[in-house]
Amino acid sequence: MTSARPTPNQIAARVAPLTAASAAPRNTSAGRRLSGKAAAQIQELAVDQAINEPHSTERTHQHNGTLYVRGDLGIIVPDDDPAVVVALLRIDPDAAPAPRARRSTVGPAHRAPESSTELERMLRGHGFEISAGRGGHHKATHREHPGVTIIIPHTPSDHRSYPNLLAEIRRRTGLDIR
Repeated sequence: MTSARPTPNQIAARVAPLTAASAAPRNTSAGRRLSGKAAAQIQELAVDQAINEPHSTERTHQHNGTLYVRGDLGIIVPDDDPAVVVALLRIDPDAAPAPRARRSTVGPAHRAPESSTELERMLRGHGFEISAGRGGHHKATHREHPGVTIIIPHTPSDHRSYPNLLAEIRRRTGLDIR
């Protein structure tokens, strides 16, 4: 039983029929075999000269071949079969990766307090009033947010206590005191 669908070769023959005279040569003068795309471009480019006398070479990002660069022409040749040209590409000689902007300061963008004294100073700076509470903890209240009381621990349980407290203050009052 045969399929009604044409094969890729049949489609290629209908779309771009080539005569033997118009087909680009599949080998270079140095004996390198070319892919179909490369064969169509090889007549106008000096691929062998670029490979034999490149201006620069570098490994491909997959580390499985070499990129030869001569002028604005780049040629990729795999390591496992150096007689095969895998790709031809144009390279912009002025192209360079964009420089990354460096931060002017070192450390986190927003500092978390390291002690209850520092936290209380930050709270007072944002209009909170600090008063003594029960159990040795202090309370922070803000006149613009009546009914909201923030308990300040004097002995935080772990390194996340102060960042969590800052998040609670922001959640309950809408104020970012950092």
